[in-house]
Amino acid sequence: MAFTFIPHSLSLAAYQILFEGKQIFMSYGVTIFITVVGTLLSLILSAMMAHPLSTGRLKLGNTINFLVYFTTLFGAGLVPSCLLISK
Repeated sequence: MAFTFIPHSLSLAAYQILFEGKQIFMSYGVTIFITVVGTLLSLILSAMMAHPLSTGRLKLGNTINFLVYFTTLFGAGLVPSCLLISK
């Protein structure tokens, strides 16, 4: 059967096949779990790091602050994009 941009008839068979199995619900469960756990861990670790840095008594506080702020300036894809464009 050939591919066409305009369908000849409307069919919802793909949705029926999709919702018959458990895979879609398991996938949503994993997504929600990862989102909730990742957000909670990020919040806890950020608070644990922010408190000592905000007091000003940490010996390497300025270095840690610089490393945290420096990494937030550049996105994850910036370096590979620069390497690709420069070549």
